[in-house]
Amino acid sequence: MNGVGPVLQEASKLADGTIVFRTSRCVSGSGCHDSLLFATGENVKETELSLNGAQQTENGSMWGSFWERLYGAKKENAHPMISSSTIAETGDIWLIGSTNNSLDLASAPHNDQYVARLDPSGHPQWEKAYQNRWRHIVFAEPSSNSVIAGGREYFDVAWMAKWDQHGQKIWDKYLENSSIITAKQLADDKLIVFGARKGNDAAGSAEKAGLIWFVNKDGQISSPKEVRKFQSPNGGTIDGEIAVNQRSHDFYVASVVEDLMESQPVEVSKMDQNGNISWTKTFPSTVWPDSNHHQVVCIPTITTLSNGDALLGCAKEQKIMLFRLASKDGNIAETRAKLPDCQKYLSTQLFLFPNDDETMLAAGSRRNGNVAASCSWIGKLAVPKS
Repeated sequence: MNGVGPVLQEASKLADGTIVFRTSRCVSGSGCHDSLLFATGENVKETELSLNGAQQTENGSMWGSFWERLYGAKKENAHPMISSSTIAETGDIWLIGSTNNSLDLASAPHNDQYVARLDPSGHPQWEKAYQNRWRHIVFAEPSSNSVIAGGREYFDVAWMAKWDQHGQKIWDKYLENSSIITAKQLADDKLIVFGARKGNDAAGSAEKAGLIWFVNKDGQISSPKEVRKFQSPNGGTIDGEIAVNQRSHDFYVASVVEDLMESQPVEVSKMDQNGNISWTKTFPSTVWPDSNHHQVVCIPTITTLSNGDALLGCAKEQKIMLFRLASKDGNIAETRAKLPDCQKYLSTQLFLFPNDDETMLAAGSRRNGNVAASCSWIGKLAVPKS
């Protein structure tokens, strides 16, 4: 495994097998810069993104100027901050984030939503700004010749929006008292959204639930289907990922509950395209106490193999734990691999891309918010035998 400089944020696989990573590199005195890493086998090429931002919003007004005129706000940064990205079947790259960042007189932050479409080499076709509101973005998914993104608006409202190939907004939807964690595209332009319903008590200890919703191409949202119930006395949160079996259109949801004192281990549920659970498996080794007796969990990554089995990965202390789950009944095969020295004992974001020869490209970075020096790596590992 070879270490590389940038922090790996997201990754997608192109039709020719190339893995494209969106990365960020922060340099003291010059800020943070986004780039793309194209990985083909052992060959890695980095292309820095040349983005200008989009000061003019689609409704004809600029948020920074509005606050400057009314309240004396100062526009801090028109350069876009990228929160999520995805790649269309054409190879075009979608970026979702914020631009026109500003502060009002009370130093409260404001920004416009940023959407851009890039060609396969990373050059912008267009960049646009939308609305005049703060939004936190957690996912972006291609949908035919369009893109859907979503996240959090304010404290307990989740949102989703869809844009066409020219940047025209098609629809905007909201989920009250809910949070969105991630989403994946299913068949027939149907989106699976994984999120959570919040508890009712102020302390956050009431029973909560991990949920999935289905969203069709017109933005119609189904009633939620429950994946996992949990209680979190210390205000913990649920995290996880979705992996879709492209052969049968069923899917896997990997979830974990992070709580300072009572974290809960990774669970994987297999669900059909109607949201019914076929089986659920729990992985006790994915939660452990640290030296301060706090509960530590590894954040899972999950993907599918060519035969429909699920491949689950989790980084724990000095090693990568890999689990293969049989599609039929969830039967588990497990292997371990050593983490690079610079990654040991630190929170790790894993990326797994299986090949057809029972090997996989594996990559990792220290997760967002980790104050230690950058440690990113790419390597080749064996897939656990069934």
